[in-house]
Amino acid sequence: MKVTMEMELPRAVAAGLPERQAELGNIFTLGLRQWRNPSGAYPWLKEVLGKLASVPTPAEVLAWKLSRKAQARIEALLEKNRTTGLTPEEEQEWKCFEQVEHVIRLAKVRAASRLEFGA
Repeated sequence: MKVTMEMELPRAVAAGLPERQAELGNIFTLGLRQWRNPSGAYPWLKEVLGKLASVPTPAEVLAWKLSRKAQARIEALLEKNRTTGLTPEEEQEWKCFEQVEHVIRLAKVRAASRLEFGA
């Protein structure tokens, strides 16, 4: 879809636009993403980081699961990917989840090892 807009911008911002004309779509998209999510983190990511920051015991790490709300978001992304496809923002969120899921798995393996071997 193509949209044409007219905006009033501060001179300092407008002065830098001509050399960035080819990138304006991406710049606008990134700005919208940041505006929608000013903390820069997804709610489920805050949940994971909060849990890890609490320095859980190995048993707590092994027992820990994503909240229902976070799990529902991940399932919604999976379903949308199977049916209509993800938006660029959703694709970025999914890639972030894949990386975080890997870290969670590593933490669980290490926790299991600590419980088994008392390390």
